[in-house]
Amino acid sequence: MRLCIVFITSFLTGVHFQDCARRAKLYKRKPTSNNKFISIDQHPFIVGLLKTFEFALQFRCAAVIIHKKWAITTARCMASDEPSLIYRYWRVRGNTSRYEGYTDAYSDHRISSVYIHHNYVGENNSYDYDVALIKVHQLFIGLHEKPICFATGFYKYMNNSSLTLLIWKEKNINTYTSAKGELESFDVQLYNFQQCRKLYRSFGFAIPSRKLCALRLSNTECTSGWGGPLIRRGILIGLSSMGLECSADHIPWTYTKLSEFNEWILTTVYDLTIVETK
Repeated sequence: MRLCIVFITSFLTGVHFQDCARRAKLYKRKPTSNNKFISIDQHPFIVGLLKTFEFALQFRCAAVIIHKKWAITTARCMASDEPSLIYRYWRVRGNTSRYEGYTDAYSDHRISSVYIHHNYVGENNSYDYDVALIKVHQLFIGLHEKPICFATGFYKYMNNSSLTLLIWKEKNINTYTSAKGELESFDVQLYNFQQCRKLYRSFGFAIPSRKLCALRLSNTECTSGWGGPLIRRGILIGLSSMGLECSADHIPWTYTKLSEFNEWILTTVYDLTIVETK
């Protein structure tokens, strides 16, 4: 079973599993200046989901490239609009460090299919199973559009380990005027899950086992963008999902634990990709 998962992972990402292991081993984490602009060439796997209008854009959430035809994000993001509107108006924007009207080079991709996890029910279940797959019409082949290795079912999470969170910083949130956003990086730390569960329980929320928690390491502005990738040593381990009191540093944010969905991701994408090649 393990060899099967490794083979499928290699097939999907185009990166051999040994290369993923090598990347993790050789990865040297650079300290980040929190809340500061970074370049897409450092993280070519992140893309933004935008809703287009006649002459304007509305930022929706972040997503991550895992295959030349596929990106991954949260279910709550893709469930926030009608499917017909998503296919007609939404775009996956990559190959850029910022989106700002039409002033920057970028690559836009129309969405052909959306697959929300079948067990997702939303807020009523603390956003459990908060994961969705996006298939695009135009391939991710831009200079700065590359898939990332993601955590398998065998991935080991270590408390207090140093992580990197990427988000698209919105400049005019919840408006329908021209969007302007920059790619930003934050230092976060993996938080003890049982302590996180206990903390959220005191606020009346039950955190499911398919989540992980991480705490910001400095006083920064809100970092709650849905779908923002959580990375450890070059491996995608989580997607920004749900949190409380965004401005409070002592309360960890919760993330979709990708290793819990490894089989669903691989079988969904692999099966559909194989069908296309027949």
